[in-house]
Amino acid sequence: MNGVVIFFTGLLLMIVIMLITWWFSERIGKAAIVDVVWTFNIGLLALFYLLTIPRIDSFRTILVSGMGILWSLRLGIYLLKRVGKEKEDKRYAVLKKDWGKQGSRKMLIFFQQQGVVNSVLSFCLLYTSDVFSI
Repeated sequence: MNGVVIFFTGLLLMIVIMLITWWFSERIGKAAIVDVVWTFNIGLLALFYLLTIPRIDSFRTILVSGMGILWSLRLGIYLLKRVGKEKEDKRYAVLKKDWGKQGSRKMLIFFQQQGVVNSVLSFCLLYTSDVFSI
């Protein structure tokens, strides 16, 4: 696969994951789960990129991907513990209150935006693999 296909496949993966995350958050009543999933998604994309690039030419690729994965695991586990102990996060409770009847639909849009941001921010992890070089 070339870099563009890998990137857009990762973006599609994020859209699906964030759709499932939104559905789950609606069921449990905790929109803050988006913070946890967003963080784990960075590591997931780093691993996805590492496994799908045609060849690994440098230690730098492994190092940068590994750092992304470790950062994601460290922060994601911390957030998972924090979100698990709390009721709804105040930030998301205010958003839901302000949005009223449109809260669920707007949360879906917000979650999807987070998936896009995941892909954009993780692009540097893909770029370090030189998959875009000619």
